[in-house]
Amino acid sequence: MKNELIVIMIDDNEEELKQTFLHLKTVVPMDQYDLNVYQSVGFHDELLRIHADVCIIDLNMKEMDGFQTARIISSVYPDTKIVFCTKHNNLVFETFKYDVFCFIRKDHLLEDLKKTLSDMLAHEKEIRDSL
Repeated sequence: MKNELIVIMIDDNEEELKQTFLHLKTVVPMDQYDLNVYQSVGFHDELLRIHADVCIIDLNMKEMDGFQTARIISSVYPDTKIVFCTKHNNLVFETFKYDVFCFIRKDHLLEDLKKTLSDMLAHEKEIRDSL
């Protein structure tokens, strides 16, 4: 039986959102997971209706930055894993102020996404196996 994996991706750059989605599809073991991905150009209140396993959030967005977005999502769904994704590697130290699962560098998107998803899925499997 496959496990469901719900992912929300939030970025104000539609091309980068598409690129992240294409990479995501290659790193999730599709034989083990039913992948449901919700893509959003910027933050919208409708996203709060979705209880995601993980949110991949761009940090540098015009309307609402990734930090504000993460605070809102975490306040509603504290168990959702937050993954920040940005070209601005200098912001990595700012992410330490938040309960963040990982930081993905857009200039190393595929490599970082593979590691992040692998770590997250292994952690989730350990939890399921211990129940």
